Formats: sequence, structure tokens, C-alpha cells
Amino acid sequence: MADYPLLIIKRDELIKHREELEKELNSKDNIDRRVAEALLENLLINSHVDNFDGTDIVLIQPELTFFNKQVRKKLDDLDVYYSEHIF
Repeated sequence: MADYPLLIIKRDELIKHREELEKELNSKDNIDRRVAEALLENLLINSHVDNFDGTDIVLIQPELTFFNKQVRKKLDDLDVYYSEHIF
């Protein structure tokens, strides 16, 4: 069984891109759409939000190496701060 990095994302930085992510829900590119769905779902619906030293963080762990990489790439493209950890 593979370990997929747990992504620890600054929630306020991700919220700034909510509108852009919502637009990507209509993307013809299946990967872009799935990444947007995963980020929005974790941000708005199933979010596990914690507060770390005054900063709200969202914890998500996209499965499958390729998909996890695509989520991290999107966060990089949006310039959203995150950290990744494998347990």
C-alpha cells in the first residue's frame, strides 16, 4: 500500500482562489476538473480545518500518486502555501 502525502494548506490562501476553482468545475480537462473538485470539496464541504498558531489550515490527502501530484501542482500554480508530510 502506497503512502500519499498529507497536504497541509493555508485555508485563507486557498479561499482567495475559490472563484477560479469553481470555474474549473466546468473544465473540459478531466484532471483540472477533478483537482478543483477535490480542493473545493475539502475547503467547503468535508474540510478538516484546524487552527495552528492563529492560522486556519485544511488537511487533505489525495490518493493515487499522480492525482496527489496534480493537486500539489495546482497549489503551486495558485501560489498557495502548503506543506506535505508522509506518515
